[in-house]
Amino acid sequence: MSKQGRPYASAEKTRQEVRRDRATRLNVDALQKPGINAALLADPLDGTVFSAVLTDASRSLDMTIEAWPSLVSTPPGFFDTLEIYHASANGTQTLLSSEQYTGSDVDSFPLTVTISKEQIESWVDGLQVFSYKVLPFNGSPATESETLNLIFDRVPPYGNIVPVAMPALGYDVTDNNIDTVIVTLPDYDTYAAGDKVYVYWLNHVPDDPGLVVHVVTDTVDALPKSLTVPRAEIEAVGDGGVYVLYVLVDKAGNISRLSMPLAVGVAIGPLPGGLQDPVVPLAADGLIDQEDAWTGVVVQVPSFENCKPTDWVEVTWGTLALGWREVGNAPRFPLEFTLSGAQLWEQYGAASTGDRVTNVSYAVRRGTVPQGDKAIDVNVNLEVVGPVDPIVDPEWPDPVNPRLKFMVNQISRISWCRLMRGKMLLSKW
Repeated sequence: MSKQGRPYASAEKTRQEVRRDRATRLNVDALQKPGINAALLADPLDGTVFSAVLTDASRSLDMTIEAWPSLVSTPPGFFDTLEIYHASANGTQTLLSSEQYTGSDVDSFPLTVTISKEQIESWVDGLQVFSYKVLPFNGSPATESETLNLIFDRVPPYGNIVPVAMPALGYDVTDNNIDTVIVTLPDYDTYAAGDKVYVYWLNHVPDDPGLVVHVVTDTVDALPKSLTVPRAEIEAVGDGGVYVLYVLVDKAGNISRLSMPLAVGVAIGPLPGGLQDPVVPLAADGLIDQEDAWTGVVVQVPSFENCKPTDWVEVTWGTLALGWREVGNAPRFPLEFTLSGAQLWEQYGAASTGDRVTNVSYAVRRGTVPQGDKAIDVNVNLEVVGPVDPIVDPEWPDPVNPRLKFMVNQISRISWCRLMRGKMLLSKW
């Protein structure tokens, strides 16, 4: 070989190496990672996928793969092989598919690859790594793509456990504090950045939180977290036993179960006042007796200030509470509460004799918030001749004891027998 030939061969060899090196770098650089629609991602920064994409049968997890630069040069009758892989967090790699493509297939790219729900369900939550390889038709080394890293998260905050109730407020809600009602989201072990809390202020505990509207939404940036309930939302629900509940939603869209309820007393507007003593009209003579029981004993509750239709009143006779009654839209004062004969007898006591002092009271509440009470004492004497059982004897408290006639007959018979015996003794004497 001539001296001129030696440098030429060396230069050509160098050029070939550079071209090969360039082609290798081109192929490496060209194999982009699989693409994914950003609308499927709850967090594009770390690749967290919306949980609904994973669990909803009507939604699919699709990836795209761009054509690699050398595909267009693949001759007819020759094929590059595309292999798509999945790897779990522990690094175990699985071949998802293997297909062949030639130069005429370039127009079918970008290629859409749908991950089946069966495959998704077989993978545990956590990091999911997707990539692909291209094996050239000419036997050159396979080229790998960059990886697409996704995070699957299908477990809601608290898992399947019911979140605990918020801590008690320590006060009832009134006009004095309605602008500063603050509830507190307690700490929880499953907290993760991106969690949100939805707070409900309701006069009932719903079966499905999806059917009611939350009144507060906030990002859980610290725990415990204070949340202010808007005055307008409190006024919209009004007086009551109100329940505060919440759900937690993580950034993947997983929703926790509805929390345990926190009961809150609410009494807004001018509060009831000027309560007067209850009145028992039949006790005006100083005693409730059997005839009064037969007439019908009534406890009257006089009118009071700032009464609202949604206020409640309950009368108690002795230890017997007659039940809460709503005042209503058109109350007729005094409100009257009637006691049955059986109730009177039960409170008097079957073994009682003579006068018995009985406490008679009533209480007022707004919602579940007590607003005061008033009480008096009345004398009760239901003592009767002979046994009485109002349960067996439906005519009680009829003033005439139905057993009295029998008892009189018995007494008369005994007296007659004694009289006749006396006459017989006198005649013998």
